[in-house]
Amino acid sequence: MSLLYGSGQYFNVIEQALSVTVSDEDATFVKAYLTDGKPSLRFKFGTNGADRKVTVDLCRLINPGLETTTLASWTQVVTGTGATADEGTIVHSGSHALKCTAGTGTAARYQDITVRSGQRLYLDAWCRAASSGTARIRIYNLTTAKYLTSAAAWQTASTDAATETGTSYVQKTLAFTVESWATCQASTVTLRVTLACEGATGIAYFDDVCVYPAVNFCAVIGHNIAPIVVPEVHSSTDNFSSSDTTEATMTPLRPAFYSSFTSATKRYWQLKLSGTNVATPYIGELVLGYIETADVAQRYEWTLTSKQPNVRYENMGREAWVYRQTQDEVRDLRLEFRWVQDSAQVKAFRDEILRRSGFGEFPVIIVPYHLEPEVIHGRVPTENEIKRILLDVWDSDLTIMGNGLPTSGL
Repeated sequence: MSLLYGSGQYFNVIEQALSVTVSDEDATFVKAYLTDGKPSLRFKFGTNGADRKVTVDLCRLINPGLETTTLASWTQVVTGTGATADEGTIVHSGSHALKCTAGTGTAARYQDITVRSGQRLYLDAWCRAASSGTARIRIYNLTTAKYLTSAAAWQTASTDAATETGTSYVQKTLAFTVESWATCQASTVTLRVTLACEGATGIAYFDDVCVYPAVNFCAVIGHNIAPIVVPEVHSSTDNFSSSDTTEATMTPLRPAFYSSFTSATKRYWQLKLSGTNVATPYIGELVLGYIETADVAQRYEWTLTSKQPNVRYENMGREAWVYRQTQDEVRDLRLEFRWVQDSAQVKAFRDEILRRSGFGEFPVIIVPYHLEPEVIHGRVPTENEIKRILLDVWDSDLTIMGNGLPTSGL
């Protein structure tokens, strides 16, 4: 039995997407509600057409194609006579690229991005040199003062994640994992991505520079999607121009449904509602992320409590009038854990679920049993007790208080 979980700020990678586009949207229930962590505030499409879509660009760098003459969002750092400039001829795609001329010193541009500690990321960039010089891509963790190596490790000495000396554009890719919570002692850290040329008279060019996350999970929380519609999760390398991979086909269940699938590192992702719904579709929360499998699952007994928010009026004759406030019930989940002879698992539970969620500041996603359909989107309480009952035995309970769902009838 496997427990799946995701917790904390930016677990839902759509929160940091470069762009989110939808087939159309209602003027009131706008797409910003898709990822606000509050399923009760829903997104609604503008019309009930066929194959409604939500498409996201997960590139974490702003202006990845360097498509502005000012090289906007990339900060210049030069020494000696080094210089950086907009390049309008030697490009990989589009109309612009970055040119770094080292001169008597160095020339570089960098951009800082916020990522989750332990997050699985993917570097995807194009670069080349002129007749001399080396194009260098460097990734530096400002929290730990360590550099990413070309072997996807982290080290103190300055090094490059990728280099290129050839005179034609070459794609550089590297799958890597940000240092863990235990190493960073923080839920999020800042990575500095630097594009540089160093060495006398060297010239380097950079274009289409992206960093994006690995994804293996999608969930729809609070919705009105009928069984006549087939929700599909798609990925693409070119914004669905010619690349289109179906990662998962889901079955709509109320009040929420999910799919976990083989991890994929693609820049573009899409939820496609294949077919035409019985009414204009809405979604309380759309979640994309990398779901983790707990080292130790909960004990076999767990408690799922369902509550239907409603307003009740009862007269003296005990006749009742009941008005539902939400279409579906809100669900709370209580789990019991026991760890034996492994304090590292206790610390992982504390760090990855409790601390990363800010003890309720940010949502938690829990799938109690990976072969069953229940998925809970909620928040942990402001306190949690871990009891050490023997030298090498720990017990704890975890309650996930389900978040509210869209209001009924709106």
